[in-house]
Amino acid sequence: MAVWLLLGCLTNPALALRKRTRTRTRDALSKYVPMYRYVMGSDHFYTTNTSEIGVTATGQTGKYGFICEGILGYVSETPDTYLIPIYRYAASSHFYTTSATELGTEPGPAANSGYTYEGIAGYVPALEEFNTVPVYRFYNKAIGAHLYTNKLGELGPQGSAPTCTIPGWMIDWEYENVEFNVYADLQMIWTAADAKGKYDSCISWITSTNEGPYGHHSPLTKLESNFVRY
Repeated sequence: MAVWLLLGCLTNPALALRKRTRTRTRDALSKYVPMYRYVMGSDHFYTTNTSEIGVTATGQTGKYGFICEGILGYVSETPDTYLIPIYRYAASSHFYTTSATELGTEPGPAANSGYTYEGIAGYVPALEEFNTVPVYRFYNKAIGAHLYTNKLGELGPQGSAPTCTIPGWMIDWEYENVEFNVYADLQMIWTAADAKGKYDSCISWITSTNEGPYGHHSPLTKLESNFVRY
């Protein structure tokens, strides 16, 4: 029943536009910005602040010798429900995690790690969604650096057969985990906005009528559990 009702709502334009939530959702998702990826030696650096390095074109060299490698994905600059922060740290290289307890978030050097907490790099969906891509985290013990990439094959399967050709880099990268999820491009963000607008309109309509298109009572709890809200 829940699946049938959900599909009916999402494919019926009259229901989808009932509350005109799509505009509100697009406004919220318009706060997503590119997170640029840079490299300098063995250090990979990720930021949404274009003034930090000063260049955004792939291959250009900016401040401190960092070379732009393109866009990792799109993240939100502001917190919102169902988003989690990416915590940023720096030492001889940069480190990013969505766990506030992994290194802590107190100002100054983190205990026993050598890293200093620098703040929040952005906000991302708490769970993987149909229109996000995972960002994989790798660690190289030989150089003490982490790499975050949305292409698992960049370093080979699970890091066991690296194909990275950056001069001077060691090849013993170890796969650690999926650290967070991002939107790979702007089209994914607008697709998410449209889907979210339809979903909110559908839920508003069901809540107000408490019945399906043909008079069936709607299992709201079960219906809502089929969606990851953001």
